Parts: sequence; C-alpha cells; structure tokens
Amino acid sequence: MTVSNIAPPAGVLFGSEREPLGVTGYDEGDDLPEEYRELITQVVMVQADLESELVFDSSLLRHNILAAPDPRGRMRMAKFFAEEVRHGYTFWRIAKGLGVELTGRYFREAKRKRQEAFEHIGAVSDWTELAIVNTLTDRMGVFVFKDMSDCSYRPWAQVSLDVARDEVGHTALGYANLREAIEKRGELEAAQRWLEKWYPMTLDMFGRSESARQWRYVAWGIKRSGNEELRRRYVEEVDPLLRQLGLEPPDYLYNRHFL
Repeated sequence: MTVSNIAPPAGVLFGSEREPLGVTGYDEGDDLPEEYRELITQVVMVQADLESELVFDSSLLRHNILAAPDPRGRMRMAKFFAEEVRHGYTFWRIAKGLGVELTGRYFREAKRKRQEAFEHIGAVSDWTELAIVNTLTDRMGVFVFKDMSDCSYRPWAQVSLDVARDEVGHTALGYANLREAIEKRGELEAAQRWLEKWYPMTLDMFGRSESARQWRYVAWGIKRSGNEELRRRYVEEVDPLLRQLGLEPPDYLYNRHFL
C-alpha cells in the first residue's frame, strides 16, 4: 500500500468552516452558503445517480432478482431491492428540497457521466457476481453513510443512519449468498474472478486520496473523514471476511483508476 498521507491539511477540522458563521447546521429551505449548497447537492446526487433511478424504472431490478437460483433467493432479493427503491425515493425527495428536480430524462442522460462501477452494477445477471457486488459495494455504503450520520445538513443526517443500517443487512445478505455459492455450489474460482473485477472498482468509489475537495466536505461538517481514511478502514474490515471464504483480495492498487 503506497498511497500518500491520509491526514487533512493543517487547520481543517470537522465543521471548522461553519464555526465562524455561528451555525451548527442547516435545514431544508435555509439560505445555504454557495459552496455548501454545491457540496451537499453533490453528495445527494452521487447517491441519487445510483438508486433514485429505480423510482422511475424498477424494471432495472428484474434481471438481478431473476439471477437468484431458487424462490427463496428471489424473495430475499425482492425485499432487498424494495429497500433500495425506498432509498431512491428518499434521495429524490432530499434533492428536490435542494432545488434539484430529478426525472426519468435526467437519469437517461446521466448514464453518460457515471462512475464505471455504477454502470456495471446495473448489468449484473450472474448470481455469484451479484453476491460479490452486495458483499463489497453495500459494505462500502455502510462506511460512507455512517461517516455522514452527523452531517451538518440535517435532512441528510436524519436518513444516513437508517440507510447505513439497511446497508448492513444488504452486505450481510450478499456475504451469506457468497458463502453458499462457494461452499455449496463450488463457485470459488468464479467468485475469485468476480472479486478481481469488483474489488478495485469498489475501492475507487471512495474517491481520490489526493482530492482537495474532500477536505471542504470535512470543513463544512458534511463528511467526517477523508477518502483514503475511509477506504483503508474498509479494507481492514472486508479483507479478513473474504479470506475466511478462501478468497484472496487483489493488491490494494490493482486495476485502480482513482488513487
């Protein structure tokens, strides 16, 4: 692991940009500082790009659900995606409170701008691959949302812990499905292949370690941690779980695009 220092620049503390303003947080409809509005809108839109499209086109879930090998698996995935649709509606509603009207047309056009991983998730139809996706990306969601549980934008703080709790259940389901695929269906080789595809993409989803903007989120009290700190904590948790199943996590820098 050779990525650089994870510490924030001198003087950057959680909420340090707000303190001179005498503001502890913001609610929907408040007059937001221009930079703050831009940053919190970006946070909401990243999540909306991944999940709010489901509110407009739930057929995107069909092939994921049908990938399950039996009725019980399909039922569990349908419940899983019902929660994802609820998240999508929540993000849509918060975006609207910030003055952003999300529509089906927006999502059709947004496909051209999304992170690589977002598009790959929508194309998954293999059950073992889906188990890897849920094990990795939903656990990433746990870290991201827990980190924003005391976000200074109160509407976002209010939903972050609830979403994090759902993601704990989602990643646990993915891990159980992955264990079953490996131990009962002999899918270790396939799982390792999917892991090598998804592990670097998931690490990239935390963002660039050298991003200057990440510290503006911290200074405004939107996020508590920098990208690299969150990524390393994630790796410390997920790698032992993967090895318990006989999988070997790729090198930290393998096939990464956003260092």
